[in-house]
This record gives sequence, C-alpha cells and structure tokens, in this order.
Amino acid sequence: EADETHLRFKVRGSDLMSLLKVWESYMASDYSDSWARANFLRPDTLREARQVRYQLFRILGKNGINGREHSSDYDEASIGKVAMAGHIDYLMIKGERYDYSKVADDSPPHIFRQPKDSFFIHPASTIFGENPQLILPTKIRETGEGFKQKTYMRNNTAVKPQWLKDVAPHFVKEEKSERLNYSSVDDSVGYDTQLYLRASNRLL
Repeated sequence: EADETHLRFKVRGSDLMSLLKVWESYMASDYSDSWARANFLRPDTLREARQVRYQLFRILGKNGINGREHSSDYDEASIGKVAMAGHIDYLMIKGERYDYSKVADDSPPHIFRQPKDSFFIHPASTIFGENPQLILPTKIRETGEGFKQKTYMRNNTAVKPQWLKDVAPHFVKEEKSERLNYSSVDDSVGYDTQLYLRASNRLL
C-alpha cells in the first residue's frame, strides 16, 4: 500500500523532482502530520526539512537574495544542474551492464590506477530499470559484507550530457562531426557537434 501511495509523487528521471513534489504536497496540507502519516511519510523528517528550509531562507534574506517558494518556478534541468554543482564528484557513467563508475575515474587504465568501484541504482529509485548513460546521486550507501557487499546510489537524477557544458566544462570536449546538418531556424547548413568525455574520449 505504501509503494502504491508513493507512486503519485514519482517524477520519471529524477528522484530530486519526486522529493520536491512530496514537499509541495506537504506544504499544501499546511504541514500536516496526519497527511504525512496517511501517505506513509515520516512526520519528523518532514518537520526537520521544514526547519532547515526556514533557516536557509533566513540566510538568503540576510544576504539580499529572494528565494523562490514554489516548484513551478523550477524545472528538471535547473534542479539537476544545482545538484551537479554541489555533488560533481558523484557524477556517474554507465558501465557495460547495470553498474556505474565515477566520471572522474573514467579514464584509460594505467599502472598507477586502482580498480574502479562499482555503483548500482537503488531499486527504490524512479530511474531503476532505465539505466541512463549519466547519473548524479546525492547519496551513496554500502550494504552487505564481503562478496555480498553492494554500493547503491540514491536520490538520483538522470543527467543530460549538455548540462556538463554549463556545470563541469572541464569534464567534456566538443568536436565537429563529419555530418552536415540543415537548420530551418536560420536557413543554414553546418556541421553537427558531438560531446565527448575529456578523460576517456567517450562519446556522450
């Protein structure tokens, strides 16, 4: 029943947007503990989030910054880019199957390099089973011990390669392709561009 109830808050491709949807619904309930319990959410966690949010808005106000109140002011790209700016070291790229490794480690092997750590999408994530090429988690948790140990990524966002040009341009390079492309916007013909990871020369 809890899983079915939580489905109404899920936003495909982004756990962070899903959490934002929970928050908007919590605000609409006038921060009701009864609403939280009815939706199988922890009232104490939501109250803590409300207090942290209040403190953040106070800090913004003291520095002359007007914070925006509603999620309608945001979109997936803006939320994703903000998360990337704060957690760029967690940016992950898909491996050969269902595993991921940190983009910072996605470089050609050499004798000084340690083996890559493998990370997996948590089954509760909205992007579980979709396996996008790039993922940004904000939480990483290890479970089990020994051979049963597995490292899961939580609070995931599927990252669009173009976001890297704005947030982490040092991770990527752009090259012209050999294919010409016609643009109906300005009635022009030019070469397409392709985006590559700088370390491994991997096409995104």
